[in-house]
Amino acid sequence: ALGDANNARFALMLSDNIVELTLHQYAKDKRREVKGNSWRNQPFEREKALEKALGRYFDDKVKLVRLIGKLSGDVAESIRIGHLFRNDVYHVGLQHEAVLPAVAAFYYELACQVCADYEVRGWGYSPGQQLPERTKKYIEQRQHFSNFPDQYVAACLALKGLSGHDDAEFTQSLANHMDAIIAEQDEYLDYIAQNAPRRETRDQVVVSSQTWPLAYNDKGRRFASEHGFPSGSIFALVSWLEANYPLKFRRDPIPAWRQRAKRLREQKDSHKVLRMYRSFMDATAELREAINETTSGVDQYIDQQI
Repeated sequence: ALGDANNARFALMLSDNIVELTLHQYAKDKRREVKGNSWRNQPFEREKALEKALGRYFDDKVKLVRLIGKLSGDVAESIRIGHLFRNDVYHVGLQHEAVLPAVAAFYYELACQVCADYEVRGWGYSPGQQLPERTKKYIEQRQHFSNFPDQYVAACLALKGLSGHDDAEFTQSLANHMDAIIAEQDEYLDYIAQNAPRRETRDQVVVSSQTWPLAYNDKGRRFASEHGFPSGSIFALVSWLEANYPLKFRRDPIPAWRQRAKRLREQKDSHKVLRMYRSFMDATAELREAINETTSGVDQYIDQQI
């Protein structure tokens, strides 16, 4: 609700936790159902998927709930991507600050809907049980909570209405960040081409930014030894890799990236916007990191010259 990245980070983690617990409950319910029908001697056709869903991996839980028809394809993919963002901020320390408030609001809305769609088949009650203050806003404490399932669904939908998610604003937020990333990379390519010790075209910068790191790591050296590099200096290895390594990018990607950003900005479906944005970020991450490293190297070269 506050709209800042720090609170959005917590919101994303908590929403993801709720989604994962609900998906796991689906798997537990399905296991009880399968055991209850064992007398029919009809094996559950999704048994392997069910066993995986009862494990620790989020994607396995999503897959099962989709297979049993409780999640649409769009929602399943969006919560999977939401979980990737959660892993980024929680495990890797990636910031995502420019889009985190928008992503967190959308994921929260999805979490509320996933919970609302879950059919409560049983609920517990103990004498003297007191509801938390926050819960009392939505659940009326009657004897034995007899009306709990209906109140639960109504509460989930009421909370969903407070998400603050807006499709148009969501698209604008992710498209703006994508444009900013592309503009930054565009500037870096010009900067490298104009100031590096070896002046290059932008296409050449794209290639060399990928091959110099390869020349210094096991992946590139192993490829060279397995594919006929005759040995030589580091410069010879870089030249050989430029000619022979199957690089993902061999020319200036900025025009194509701008087209992707334009298509994203024209989208109105938040599920598609999220997929397009995450696909771009994942597909370009390695090249963007390589260009960033090359830019830092050119900075150091200029400092030495000064």
